[in-house]
Amino acid sequence: MQRAYTYRRQKLLYSEQSYLGRVCNKRSNTQEIKFLYQTGGKVIPIEVKSKNGATLSLNNFIKNYAPPFAYKLISGSVGVSDTKITLPLYMTMFI
Repeated sequence: MQRAYTYRRQKLLYSEQSYLGRVCNKRSNTQEIKFLYQTGGKVIPIEVKSKNGATLSLNNFIKNYAPPFAYKLISGSVGVSDTKITLPLYMTMFI
């Protein structure tokens, strides 16, 4: 899993997109979005999970900030639900 984080961070740092870092809920310190990047004036969240499951942090971010879309990277398969795009880790290079 650490490789996925490192790979995605390096890809964002050396791309045309602006890497904004990560965000964490300061009150509870339990909710965290791993990556945020800016493209076309919009902030796009990316959550990386070791398995397919609930993403409370990403869901709350979508609810509170209404990004045009959001990515969830997992070791599973492709899927789309409203504005959330789920991709397998090996497809990170296509974001």
